[in-house]
Amino acid sequence: MSTITVGFSYYQPRLKFKKDANHDGVPEVWDMTYFCEWILGKKGNKAKRPALSVPLPNEEFADLEWREADSKFDEQHNLYYFRLKKLRSSNLPAMATKDGESQNLQLEENQFLGEFNLIVFDPVNKLIIVQNNFFGLTQKKIQLALSSMRLRWKEDTNAQVDENNPGFVDLAFIPDDEALRAIGNDKIFRSVDVKSSDVEGLSEIDGERAPFLNKVLDLAKSIHGLSFNVKISLARAPKDQSLSDEETRALISDIQALYATMKDNKKNPVAQMSVGAKDSVDDPVENIDVLLPKLKSYCRIDDEQRSTLGAEFIYQQFLEQNYFSDDQHFQQRARTLTPRV
Repeated sequence: MSTITVGFSYYQPRLKFKKDANHDGVPEVWDMTYFCEWILGKKGNKAKRPALSVPLPNEEFADLEWREADSKFDEQHNLYYFRLKKLRSSNLPAMATKDGESQNLQLEENQFLGEFNLIVFDPVNKLIIVQNNFFGLTQKKIQLALSSMRLRWKEDTNAQVDENNPGFVDLAFIPDDEALRAIGNDKIFRSVDVKSSDVEGLSEIDGERAPFLNKVLDLAKSIHGLSFNVKISLARAPKDQSLSDEETRALISDIQALYATMKDNKKNPVAQMSVGAKDSVDDPVENIDVLLPKLKSYCRIDDEQRSTLGAEFIYQQFLEQNYFSDDQHFQQRARTLTPRV
């Protein structure tokens, strides 16, 4: 048995329409209740299930998982959950044994490897929480999938849709300034990722800069670079090892000051930074966007391995350790932090 860390990102689901006679161009909060009810109503009858797969690059697909246990309305907590999946049929692994020969995987015509993202919808607070999966669907691909599935729902229920302006789903992240305050308490820095799309513009900003950033800028300018992306990490070093506390914090302050200067001058920010940090050795590493911190939560799950983790199992762990946790109060935090549209 091993222990894995599962992360969740918090969003407000919105619909974006082009500005026209019926829409002012301002995103509208999408109440997904009827969409979720439609999914639950369709899953019990295979003959009536609509085709929801969405083509993605590299011959991959996004789709809804129709298994009975993978979508549900939780009456006790007034929450919906369902599972999206990414389907792929290329670069397949093999079935292997220790000290033995491997066996190649052979997929049938309509078979794929599936990677899952659990989706939780809170109808009271109009929040959507997405399970992060490095091998699954990204935020942009989930937006694409939900946009397509929404139109399929509209079509199936004979709802009116403007073909010239059908709208698309946008997942607006929930900002979390508390994450920045948490950095102040963190004792272990495992990585820093600094990037800029405008070396010249960054160089022209007045003020002192951390030595690290000066060195990167000097190097970029010396070889006539226009942008840079530098990531420094401890990779597989012991879990208690940290990057320099003093230099990392100086760099964080530097990037924040640059961002504030650009905002004061009403210019687009030309630098970005994220930090991988944790408070103690056994805590999961949290990647925090220094300029635009996003609300995220993490739960630790005992994985018995050799089988796929079930949606209901992950959902229950999420509720207990995050959403209704007496220590973390993520439902309350998300409700408080959600922007009003």
